[in-house]
Amino acid sequence: MAAGVGYDLVLFFWRVVINLFFREIRPRGAFNIPRDGAVIFVIGPHHNQFLDPVVMASEVRKETRRRVAFIVAAKSMQRFFIGLFARLMGSIPVARAADYAKTGSGKVYLLPDDHLTVHGRGTKFMKECMVKGQIVLAKNVGYATGTIAEIISDTELKWAHTSADLLLIRRGLTHCVTTQAQI
Repeated sequence: MAAGVGYDLVLFFWRVVINLFFREIRPRGAFNIPRDGAVIFVIGPHHNQFLDPVVMASEVRKETRRRVAFIVAAKSMQRFFIGLFARLMGSIPVARAADYAKTGSGKVYLLPDDHLTVHGRGTKFMKECMVKGQIVLAKNVGYATGTIAEIISDTELKWAHTSADLLLIRRGLTHCVTTQAQI
């Protein structure tokens, strides 16, 4: 019961804040939300990643009297303000591999004729990487990731598979590494 009161108080607070900035919010199709039983709502991430769930939870509560729980990046739960409200609303923390990425040594690149072998200059693949871990590339290539299938040496490893994103690393790029154990 106490968790429900906390949820309702947080939602009331955010409803007041939302009404300060938005004149009118009109849900469309709220009549389609079942009044009981399990429901999964999917909200695509974008620049309003913290506002959209609050608006959605508020409207669902208003229309159906149901409380909504969210999955939240575990890293966001560690932030004071966001974590406080997320915990009060019963959010479920989810660890993401990218949250545990550490900057790797050196630069990585692919050769034009071999898209599955990653070569490095100044890299320490044997020490910093592990099989089934991931390499996360820099922001300028959209944080493309690849799963490591085999570590050959400190300057050479094999991808488990290739994708169009990974073909962008023909030139040397900085990279981050994650291990399977941290996921």
